[in-house]
Amino acid sequence: MVSFRFLMRLVKAAFRGSWFQAPRHTEDSWQTVCENIRDHRAILIDVREPSEWSDTQVPGSVLIPLSEILDDPSSAAIHSKISHGKILYLFCRAGGRCRMAAYQLRGHGYDLRPLKAGPNAINEALKQSGENGSDGLDSKRD
Repeated sequence: MVSFRFLMRLVKAAFRGSWFQAPRHTEDSWQTVCENIRDHRAILIDVREPSEWSDTQVPGSVLIPLSEILDDPSSAAIHSKISHGKILYLFCRAGGRCRMAAYQLRGHGYDLRPLKAGPNAINEALKQSGENGSDGLDSKRD
């Protein structure tokens, strides 16, 4: 369940322009995304809230809730969880919040690439990629 406080932060961020100026979803193919993750060139960042994360997790992903990012995008606690020099694929349930998170984290030197797919589709693609190297997410969306 999303808190009223989080919803208010989301509305404030939208009015500040972050929703409208947020970067587009990545154009990386799902094969590229899976290869980058498998080869440790990329990290998956889950920007959903902890209650959502506990329901469906993507193995190996790092949880950094959008609510924390909206509170203080320069927080040392946030930046200690992510590393420079790697691609950061951000995801949420449906692709909107990850774009806002990317907008909030811009200017910190990260290669931020929001994904449209949610955790179920990402898990399926990683599974398929590991089993047969296929490009399993092109048409799947959460």
